[in-house]
Amino acid sequence: MQLLELRLKNFGKFSGQRICFHPGVNIISGENEMGKTTIHSFIRGMLFGITAQRGRAAKNDEYTLREPWENPYYYAGTLKLESGGKVFRIERNFQKRDKSVSLVCETDGEEMSVEHGDLEVLLEGMNEQAFRNTIFITQKSSATDAGLAEELKNYMTNLREAGDAGIYVETALKSLNEKKKRTQSIIRQEEAGNEEQAEQISRRMEYVRQELDSAEREVQERRMRSRELEERWKLAVMQYKKAADAARQQHKESEDVIRDSIGRSRREEAERRAALRKKRRALQLTAAFLSLAAFLGCIFLPSVTGKAAVAAVWLLCMLAGVWYVIRSGGSSQNGEMGADTYREPGPETGRIREPSYGTETNAAKEAAKLAEGLESLQGERQKMSWGIEHLKAEIAEKKILLGNLEESLEEAHSLKGNLESLKKELEALELADRTIRTVSREGYLTLAEQVEEKASGIIREITEGKYTSISLDENMDVKVNTPDRLLKLSQVSRGTADQMYFAVRMAAGEVFTKGACMPVILDEAFAMYDDRRLFNTLKWLKKSGRQVILFTCHRREEEMMKRI
Repeated sequence: MQLLELRLKNFGKFSGQRICFHPGVNIISGENEMGKTTIHSFIRGMLFGITAQRGRAAKNDEYTLREPWENPYYYAGTLKLESGGKVFRIERNFQKRDKSVSLVCETDGEEMSVEHGDLEVLLEGMNEQAFRNTIFITQKSSATDAGLAEELKNYMTNLREAGDAGIYVETALKSLNEKKKRTQSIIRQEEAGNEEQAEQISRRMEYVRQELDSAEREVQERRMRSRELEERWKLAVMQYKKAADAARQQHKESEDVIRDSIGRSRREEAERRAALRKKRRALQLTAAFLSLAAFLGCIFLPSVTGKAAVAAVWLLCMLAGVWYVIRSGGSSQNGEMGADTYREPGPETGRIREPSYGTETNAAKEAAKLAEGLESLQGERQKMSWGIEHLKAEIAEKKILLGNLEESLEEAHSLKGNLESLKKELEALELADRTIRTVSREGYLTLAEQVEEKASGIIREITEGKYTSISLDENMDVKVNTPDRLLKLSQVSRGTADQMYFAVRMAAGEVFTKGACMPVILDEAFAMYDDRRLFNTLKWLKKSGRQVILFTCHRREEEMMKRI
């Protein structure tokens, strides 16, 4: 792959800037503050994008540093590259509110998809971290970071397990770790929640059982009292029937006595009235006789005195008769019968008044009392029946509740099986983590040997045989083999250390891309090299056949390239 053209439409200090590249070594030189690092950053941004950070990190992140000086809302550029004999164009809008990217094959006029990995294919499967740690060197960090070791582990493990480098061990381990944390959290919650839930359900079940036992005992007690009430009811009914029969008999006997008394009273009254009528007729006859005698005396007696005497006698007789009649009538009304004597219907009543014999009989009183007792017992019986039915309904509800609680307790206990399953899942995740790490380490060691071999060949050439080999540990830390001893990079000069890192970067880049020639993009990467080291390194780069884009503030790189 080779870069052909950059168009910085609006990026940092540049607006509408066009830069073209050719195969081989391209040197872009200029004074400081000319924008070399901005162009260097633009290349990486066009290939992988630029993400805006949040919070405090956003103040000095790459997105903020490279924002256009003018019109920051238009933040875009274009990059053309050649791969496999075809020309491709990448267009990006970096503006975080309207971010977009497109990939077009200008040779075929075909629009391709960045989202589906077409750009990654052009980059030979290299991601941004591998890119930064191999063929893209900034002026501040010639050394590799810990990410290169991780990428090598990812790369080698994926080649062994999946046949390609598209799956990343670091991502897999991160995903496993997240799943482990979630599973552990669920296990803790389930253990705490299940125990508390089961305990609450058990306490509730015990309380319901106690209430159920109490209700059943009360039902039994009420049934016993109900049977006692039934016995009392039957006895009271028998007593009432006897008392009612006795009261009816007494009432009947009383009616017979009354009827006899009434008959007697009526006969006696009739006899008295007949005698009274006889006396009245006798008086009437006597009065008539006396009146006739007085009349005749007054006619036939010659003297007035005799006539007056006869009239006086007649008047006295008449008065005596009236007095007798009046006296006889009063006696007939106020005789011995008194209140028990029946009279003729009068204008006040219109009927004959029945005789009164005072209060009720004892049997009637007893029957009335027993009737009141029966009504009271009937109320108690009804109340007892309602109470028993209510308790039965309550018992049925509590049995349903108890059944539901038993099901809930069984469900809580069944969750223990789920906990066991979760624990087994956690064990499986931990096993997968250990396995991936083991395989990753083994793969890395195998791949590291390839990097060591390639890097050693590069370092022998650019140091003219002074250093013959490089060793790498599992963290990608570099050590240098000399004929006398093994040295750490802290024991050699800064220029030598930069050469070692350069060799490792180039070797790792070849391993990542399976030997494909990718452009090497360097920003002041040789600032600590002396002229001899620089000459040998530029010579190796030109010999490698790679496209090199070198940003520098010095002229010596150009002068040396003319000599090579």
